[in-house]
Amino acid sequence: MNAKFLIPLLLAAATTAQAGTLTANSAGTSDASFDNADCSMVQTSFNLKLSQNVGAGWTCNSTTAVVNTGSTKGSKSYGGSTAGGTVAKCGSDVSTTNGYSVAAPSITGDGCS
Repeated sequence: MNAKFLIPLLLAAATTAQAGTLTANSAGTSDASFDNADCSMVQTSFNLKLSQNVGAGWTCNSTTAVVNTGSTKGSKSYGGSTAGGTVAKCGSDVSTTNGYSVAAPSITGDGCS
């Protein structure tokens, strides 16, 4: 394969965003194991356990991770990003069903959109 065709293909693969959700439940058993297959930014696998009634929507690529989360018992969701490391209250209401307001936050955003 010609190198001038291979380089854009590799760059596209490296910047492809992956997304997922963890739906809230009353038992607090929203467990997830994250590894490089889930998010290319992750180098060492880890387990995530959300608190009771908390859900999350996330998006990541090889350089950035963005999350939107909230409690089904609350009224607001919160967004955060590794780009700057900020976490802030979102203007949108949290879903009382799944615990987040954005299932796949924009990779270039703050987690609120």
